[in-house]
Amino acid sequence: MCAGLGRSNDEVEIGFGARRGVGVTCETFAVESFVDERAANAKQDPLAYRVALLNKNPRAKIVL
Repeated sequence: MCAGLGRSNDEVEIGFGARRGVGVTCETFAVESFVDERAANAKQDPLAYRVALLNKNPRAKIVL
């Protein structure tokens, strides 16, 4: 979880899923930053590096 943020037991009318919440945003930022560092170490464009990682997933390539 991001620093300084906690949980609430208040009832809400929206669904909670694996990708909802503040903690996920922090983790996603960390993962994407790591991929950027890997691309820099490989002396590749970050987008081209991500596309190369998705060779077996053409649907995901379309999103990028």
